[in-house]
Amino acid sequence: MKKIILLHILLALTTHANDFAFKLYKHLSKTEGNLIFSPASIETALAMTAEGARENTQKQLIQTLETNYTNKPSTFQGLELSTANAIWINQNLPILGTFKTAIREKYNANIQSADFRNQPDAERQKINQWIKTKTRDKIKNLLPKGSIGTNTRMLLINAIYFKGNWLNAFDKTKTIDAPFHGADEVPMMTMKAEQFDYLGNDRFQCLELPYKGEEASMLIILPREESDITHVENELATICAKPLNKTEMKIFLPRFKTETTLTSLKKTLITLGISDAFDPTKADFSAISTHPLFISEVAHKAFIEINEEGTEAAAATGIMMGITCMPMPPKIFRADRPFIFLIRENATGKILFMGRITNPQK
Repeated sequence: MKKIILLHILLALTTHANDFAFKLYKHLSKTEGNLIFSPASIETALAMTAEGARENTQKQLIQTLETNYTNKPSTFQGLELSTANAIWINQNLPILGTFKTAIREKYNANIQSADFRNQPDAERQKINQWIKTKTRDKIKNLLPKGSIGTNTRMLLINAIYFKGNWLNAFDKTKTIDAPFHGADEVPMMTMKAEQFDYLGNDRFQCLELPYKGEEASMLIILPREESDITHVENELATICAKPLNKTEMKIFLPRFKTETTLTSLKKTLITLGISDAFDPTKADFSAISTHPLFISEVAHKAFIEINEEGTEAAAATGIMMGITCMPMPPKIFRADRPFIFLIRENATGKILFMGRITNPQK
């Protein structure tokens, strides 16, 4: 089914970080229907865990993210862009000071204590409320009931919120119901001919819609009617790197609102190259704590609404970390006091010798 590909606004990301975004899209787009996610949010949450990783675990995280990402916010004119990071740590879990310092300085993360062992669901609700507040009520219940258990030891959360008005707003009076391939009629916004940055060929059209201040914009990649959308999806990185040219365009764009809930990114991230972090026997987060930790799950939720005035979008990513199943320490048998002994025939159980030792030197 042909559909408009709506790329999440990639703000303050390097080219290498965009590679991670396109790889994520390639995997997440395999399911049918609408899709919205925030590569920036997922990357930031994973980057925070990388601060506490060591050896091969850290190597895999850095290579997959393809960047040494830091959360240094940029100042934008004419739009709202806010990010928030926080970590909830189970009571009595020893956390290294170097990790706390890195998280605070690089990501401005708020570090809070939690009692996952005794009241996991109450803590889950508190964290969900924090996410809801940071995303202006757009992301609700990122962590569903049962997602936090008594074995949870740490949660790393990133929340991102964006709101921007179009540089050239659509006229509400011009919005009409119009056909959309594979669906009923939808409210279609229209704009008279204006100069826009554009790229087109026989396979696709690419249009850039700037927001006020022109420090952020949305790219819309539309396959030609005769083109297969999957072919265009495979070219996304190349398309987005091509220069656009000012062209007079008349625009028709549907007004819509949608959200995506990804309760588990574990399989996708393992496929992309982050495997040790999820393996209790291989994960090395020794730069976080002396207790053995591993990533048990990664959840993500995103929302977007596009209308005549502009765009509102929000997302949150939660990384749940548990403690690995530590082997039971061996029981100690220290024969340093008087003891009884016996020698028996195993087949019959008949005692051959028996005795007592009160002083081995006599």
